Formats: sequence, structure tokens, C-alpha cells
Amino acid sequence: MVPIRQHRVGQRQLARRLKFTERAARWGAAAVAVYPLLVLYPLALATENLYIPLLTLALWAVLRAGDRNRGRDFALAGLLLGFTALTRSVATLFVPLIGLWAWADARPRRTGLRHVALLALCFLLVTLPWSVRNTLLHGEFHFIESALGYDLYQGYHPQSTGTFSADIALDLVPILDDGERHRRGMEAFWSFVLADPARVPYLMVRKFGHFWGLDRRAFQYFYSNNFFGHWPPGLVVGALVLLCGPLILMAPAGLAGLTLTRPRRETSLVALLLIYYTGIHMLILAEPRFHVPLIPLLAVLTAHALDDRPWRRAARRQKALAALLVLPLLVNWVWELARDWDLLTALVGPEGHRLWLGY
Repeated sequence: MVPIRQHRVGQRQLARRLKFTERAARWGAAAVAVYPLLVLYPLALATENLYIPLLTLALWAVLRAGDRNRGRDFALAGLLLGFTALTRSVATLFVPLIGLWAWADARPRRTGLRHVALLALCFLLVTLPWSVRNTLLHGEFHFIESALGYDLYQGYHPQSTGTFSADIALDLVPILDDGERHRRGMEAFWSFVLADPARVPYLMVRKFGHFWGLDRRAFQYFYSNNFFGHWPPGLVVGALVLLCGPLILMAPAGLAGLTLTRPRRETSLVALLLIYYTGIHMLILAEPRFHVPLIPLLAVLTAHALDDRPWRRAARRQKALAALLVLPLLVNWVWELARDWDLLTALVGPEGHRLWLGY
């Protein structure tokens, strides 16, 4: 359902709002429709099944509001952002950045301020009722959810590398009250940070690596636990290439397409989203599936890069910036494969289907 929804709702319209060609819009939508992780693992994606189309649709609505400069368009954008944040609260802090983006280029500024206020009001209209419910339930202020403490506990635990670990995740699970689990998690988080503040930059770098990690964990888990039986080595390698290859192609090409294209107001919002979304997970908790909501955006940027070939008109500084952005991704993937080479070799081996790897 996610690929079909993405193709029909927002994907091609988003490309048009970014002023890309119709062919780039079609190619981007087609790439999302056949993206392996979205096709094969819809159950494993959990809330992303709804969150991905909502985030894409909200971005389209914000771009349309900025283009048309009408109050009702900003109201619609605020409502869609509210529904997006209710689905996954990580989108919440992107709303103030959208407000700054909308106001910075508004003419006259007073009208821009009214539009931003309307967007914020409609966003709060959707999200505040749930915040009131959470606050009354737990006896203290909570906004949309009360899992931040639990996530920070996992992200900064002394034995954590900044990603999900089943052993660490189980520590707070016996606490059934969400508010109490949040409080205990926040207390532990601050104790971890204060005990070893120098470890925080290291964890942020590791979280960047986890966020942009290759999409292979689910397949490794299911295959190594004998869900599929034994496969020939070529089939295992083919499955890994099928799952990991699209990201290896799309992320660098998408970043290059964004960086090399002529700077515009629309592309600055896209850049802001990519920076925010990566950064917020570097601060909290990261794992490879968290980059999946950005795939529709990367797909249309990749299609734009292949169709319009913006590098032919790009300035030298744009090319240097593109190389600077792509290099960390390439280094991360090479390091990831080198680190896990023995595991991957064992996975391809005769007993790869009985390695009994944890998730």
C-alpha cells in the first residue's frame, strides 16, 4: 500500500512544486513504487506506513503555501504537519524551522508573520488535544508522546553505540507506566551524559552512521534464523544487493542533485528537512529504517539529477560541497561493510541460515 499511496499522493506533485521536469516526477514516483524496503517489509515499517505519505504531503503543502502566499494554504499545511507529528513526533521541531523559512522570504513581512501564526495555530489545533490527554494521564506536561526518555536511555547507554539494542531496550520495558518510564529514562540519560560527556560526540558520529546505514538488518535476522531455509550464495548476495543498492545509488545522487541545482527557495526547504531529520536522530537514537521517510525526497532528487544533469551548470563551489556531502556516506558504507565482513561472509556460507543472529 505504501508504494501505491506514494505514487498517487504527493510524490509527483512534490516534484512539480520543486520545479523539476515531468519526466523527473514520473521517474521519482516509479522509484518509490518499487523501492525494495517499501515493497517487502511494510509490516516492519510500523508507523512509517502512514508517516511517509503524510510527511511527503505536508512538504508539498508547505511548498504550495510558500508559492501561493495564501492563508488557507498555510492552514492546510499546518493541519497536515499536525497529523504528521501525531504519527511520529520527531517531525514536531521541524515546524518552527518551517515558520522561519516561510517568514524569511515573505513580502510584506507582516503578512508572512500572519501566515506563520496561522500555520502554527492549525498545527496546535491537531496536536494539543493529545498533549492535554497525555498531561492529564501522567500528571505532568507531555506533548505528543512520552517515549523520549526511553529513546534517550537507549541512545546514550554506556553499552550502546547509539542504535537499538534488544538487551538495552528491555531494561525499562517492565515499567508499564509510560510517564514513569519516561522519567526513569531521562534521569538515566542525564547520568550517562554527566558521567562521560566526552562520549557524546562519538555517539553522534555513530548515530549518523546508523541513520544512513544499509537496509540489511531485517533480511539478516530472518535469513540467519532459518525463516527461509538455505539459499545458494548467489541468491543471498543478490538479496543483499537488491536491498542495499537503491540507497547506495539514491543518497549520493539525491544529495548531488540538491547541491548542484540552481539555489532556490524550494530547494532550501528540502535541504533544511534533510539536515534537520539527520540531526535530530543524531541527538536521540538512530537506526537504518529511520532514513526511509526521506526516500521519496531522495528519489525525486535523484531523478532530477539524472534528467536535468545540473552539474553541467553548477559552480565549482557547488561541486565541492556535493563531494563534501557525499564523502561521509561513502566512508560510512565502506566502514560498515569492512566491520561486518566476517558476518556477511558467514551469512553467505553453508550455515548462514543457522547463524541465529539477534535483531
